[in-house]
Amino acid sequence: MSVEIIPIPVKLPGPREAQGYSEEHWQTLFALLDAVTPSIVVDSEVTDGRNQLRITEAQCLEAYERTKRNVRNAPSYEKFKEYLGSRPTNSPAYIEQVKRIIGHLPKSAQRDLGRLLTLLNTQVGSLLATGYRVPVKEQPLHVREAILQSWNSSRLNIFFQLGNSFLKMGRLAYTQIDPLFHELNDYTNAVKDYKPGPTFDYKFMQFPAGDKPATIDVDVVIVGSGCGGGFVDKGYYFPPSQLPMTASAAYEFLYESKGLLQTDDQALTVIAGSNWGGGGTVNWSVCLQPQGYVRQEWADAGLGFFKTQEFQHCLDRGNSGRCPQAWVARKSLPTKHEWCGTLLRPMSSRLWLW
Repeated sequence: MSVEIIPIPVKLPGPREAQGYSEEHWQTLFALLDAVTPSIVVDSEVTDGRNQLRITEAQCLEAYERTKRNVRNAPSYEKFKEYLGSRPTNSPAYIEQVKRIIGHLPKSAQRDLGRLLTLLNTQVGSLLATGYRVPVKEQPLHVREAILQSWNSSRLNIFFQLGNSFLKMGRLAYTQIDPLFHELNDYTNAVKDYKPGPTFDYKFMQFPAGDKPATIDVDVVIVGSGCGGGFVDKGYYFPPSQLPMTASAAYEFLYESKGLLQTDDQALTVIAGSNWGGGGTVNWSVCLQPQGYVRQEWADAGLGFFKTQEFQHCLDRGNSGRCPQAWVARKSLPTKHEWCGTLLRPMSSRLWLW
């Protein structure tokens, strides 16, 4: 009898404390997040009119048929209704993950969010922000949903960003944690017949705890070289036996700013590796060659090698294992990631990114 091998789980730390947050703050926050991933129930099966959205049996069947056409292993109708009716804010794991996300926000962002939640707990503040005198946490679910929808469609940038922030927070915690969501999407943390890859016995320098910085003498320091094995990297080393991680653990340990890094206008979320190995540990290994003007800029700065044919040969060799010609040469079908690469490259070329 074969034994299934899975990656060694990585234990998550507890959430960092968000200073100044009272029980009322959390109640208001989760009341809003409740509307991001609401409990949706067939009208004949509603048990909590205040915290459930109701739909007809026909609407539920229509959604189920649409889902069956778009997933590989469709769930049963009963499992689908269980998924729709679930309420993430009742899950301790979801609550902990949201608090973990809040704990990783910059202190200034935590304070701003705290002030907003305080404002939404008052009649005057609620009226100004939502159009209702009744505080958000006392509103029924369909009203909370309408408030989020009004923020997301607002022409005032402050309200648009406000609604967008709650949506991203709720969706991020939900997709990382919810087991029914993973089951419906046929998502697993590791591939079938998983086997950890080879490892290397790295020898890391150890520094004792102390009040003064440690000093070492070196001739050259390589910082953040990713797959090249940098001398200094930002983050921790995890052996192949612990990879891939669960989504929640990966965001905690492998990504810059815990996966919360955004542009100033919040239009883009930037996913960047922050660990021993950098982006090479987490990316799809899709290589886009630097544009000509970038290479020219480097050459003008005195790095003439980047304009030579020898450097172009290095780029071509680096891409040789990730293109259709390589699949023919090795007589094997492309992996899922390589197929994704064949789609990403031409799109990047049309956008002048390659």
